[in-house]
Amino acid sequence: MDDFDEAIRIKRGSEWPTDREFEAYFIIINTLRKTMPVNDISYKRNDEYISLIYKNNPAKCICKLYLNEPQNYVLIPTDGVIEERIDIANIYELVKKKKYFIKSLKRYLNPLFNFDNNSKWYY
Repeated sequence: MDDFDEAIRIKRGSEWPTDREFEAYFIIINTLRKTMPVNDISYKRNDEYISLIYKNNPAKCICKLYLNEPQNYVLIPTDGVIEERIDIANIYELVKKKKYFIKSLKRYLNPLFNFDNNSKWYY
């Protein structure tokens, strides 16, 4: 994080994303826009990370971006408890991680057909 980002964060408060976090948010939105509806994706800022959330609902987290250098990574929720960690060298690598964001977002788009292979269905 550079001095400018830190000055903005102090001025605005920790609820405001840094420029790099905004850029990462828009990279993901732009990556998904041709394949998924992105109008309902927003963000929520935390002291340590920024969450991309669906329908402004923090319980519907698409991913968490940890962009605190020197270690940048993304956490993708998989089943509500376990999160998959994806290390990235810089935010521009987020474009290559499109399949993870689509998979995460699909959990909220059609919950009736969202089940894993280990689910037991009783008729």
